[in-house]
Amino acid sequence: GRDGALRIWDVRSGERSHQLLGHDAGIDSMAIHPSGSRIAAADSNQTVRIWDLETGNARWAPEEHNERITALAFSPDGQHLLSGSADGMLLVWDVDREVLLERHELHGANISGIDFDPTGRILATASFDNTLRLWSHDLLGTSEATHTHRGPAHATFFMGDDETIVSFNHEELFFWERSSGRLIASHHANSARYVLGPAGNTVLRQTATGGLQSFDPRGVLLGRLPIVVPPGNRELILGD
Repeated sequence: GRDGALRIWDVRSGERSHQLLGHDAGIDSMAIHPSGSRIAAADSNQTVRIWDLETGNARWAPEEHNERITALAFSPDGQHLLSGSADGMLLVWDVDREVLLERHELHGANISGIDFDPTGRILATASFDNTLRLWSHDLLGTSEATHTHRGPAHATFFMGDDETIVSFNHEELFFWERSSGRLIASHHANSARYVLGPAGNTVLRQTATGGLQSFDPRGVLLGRLPIVVPPGNRELILGD
């Protein structure tokens, strides 16, 4: 939160399972380790802390960025942590050895999103310089493709088919074909809240009216799910 506390909730019970204290400023970005046992969190003082959920302690607090850290991502094998900042720099860290491995200037503005494909070989970065770029993780710094955005790219992620890349900003949602770089589909929307559905086969978008929209990997709208919040706001019900 803005107070520097990291709060973790059990989605089944709705109870708070952890509260991690140690950041000196508000939390700007987070990433969950593939094992589920660690969380990386970056605060507005340009500090990343790697938290161990079993002990509740911060294992590591690297301070190498010169600007605000705006995006974090673990590699699928959990060996590397990538951190992007407002000056377009991306840093690659060895998680177990707790050392900085590489430093790259990838964009001309804020890196707003980082994601790996399921193999861990391809990396996607989104930026406020109006681009979405793909990189070879083994040869980071050599761009495989650049997609021009209509406006800033706020975030990006690979879908479960390993062929579709999704990016978005406050005004549009984009579906890209990885192999050709072709824009498959785009949708206008006044929303910046998107998540992958189960198995990564759908994209869910929260609408201005409080419902959910579901899209397949080709960008086709599958349907709408109204959200009902009963009196007392104790439960969340999705209707079909």
